[in-house]
Amino acid sequence: MKFQEIVVAEESSLREKEERAGAQDYELAPTLEKLGYAYHALNRFHDAQEAYERALRIRLAAGQGDTAELIPCIHALGLMHRLQGNYPAAEMHYKHALELTERLSGESAMETCIRRNYLCGLFYAMKRFDEAQELIKRSTEIYEQKLGSAHSTVTLCLLAQALIAFRTGQKSKGEKLIHHVTASMQENVDFKEVSEEANDEILKFVLLQLRQEKLEDAEALFRFALVKEANILWPNHPLVAKNLRRLGDLNRSMNHLERAAELYRQSLEMYISTMGIADPDIATLAESFSQVLIQLNKRKEAVWPMRVAVDVREMFQEIEPEQYEKAKSTLDKLNSSL
Repeated sequence: MKFQEIVVAEESSLREKEERAGAQDYELAPTLEKLGYAYHALNRFHDAQEAYERALRIRLAAGQGDTAELIPCIHALGLMHRLQGNYPAAEMHYKHALELTERLSGESAMETCIRRNYLCGLFYAMKRFDEAQELIKRSTEIYEQKLGSAHSTVTLCLLAQALIAFRTGQKSKGEKLIHHVTASMQENVDFKEVSEEANDEILKFVLLQLRQEKLEDAEALFRFALVKEANILWPNHPLVAKNLRRLGDLNRSMNHLERAAELYRQSLEMYISTMGIADPDIATLAESFSQVLIQLNKRKEAVWPMRVAVDVREMFQEIEPEQYEKAKSTLDKLNSSL
């Protein structure tokens, strides 16, 4: 179901439950959280914040103050505040979610690491680098113990520490971390097999940007490498789809076509299943996917994404008639070549 359809369905369900059980009934909380998530996906951050706040009040009134059911709602509220630039409120909620996760799952649990990492990211954005460094160092230690020093999640943490080092003027420390990561990736012949948390080529590109001290570029690429961790908290969210697409673009630029095609496929399927096709950007994505498949001599497989592109372009042909005609011509030629 697409997010706009979810909004309509959950708003209707919310009204029905309010009429039947009252405005403070416990069964409203899950509906409000689903509604908040859909609002978030549609960039309606203030509406999402209000939905999450109400869900939190209801859960607290129902005595769920120390339960795991509360954590996603608290974390989501932190995110909504961060997206709206209210960092103090975001910090309060992120810390609350971290403390509760740590209490229920343990200080070294993987779930705790995820919450800790989001607080670290917030501190980084607030330029509170010492506090960010302390948090990411602890996550690094835990990941090394549980996943092994060669795992890409450890690499991500070390790269985060390198970014912090460069941002705080500790160039020699940053260079030492870069050297450590580079040596580890070169020595570990199985890196691609264990790299489940991020794209290994992206990590190498982050390293390149850090060596050249292009910190803004390194930070942007670093965020793209966090796709899987983001998807744990925000399944099928447009943010995840967007980062998958950007990873696809980068792999395509480096001529890693098989990897680019798979990333484009995941991104396109995620967009269509959750947002529909009424967006010109989806046509561009579909065209890129089709073009890569053609380069791989997979012309039959290339028909579907190009047909998607034509369908989207047709919706906007009055605004961009040339784009529609170009996509339609490409599809016709593709079909005639089969």
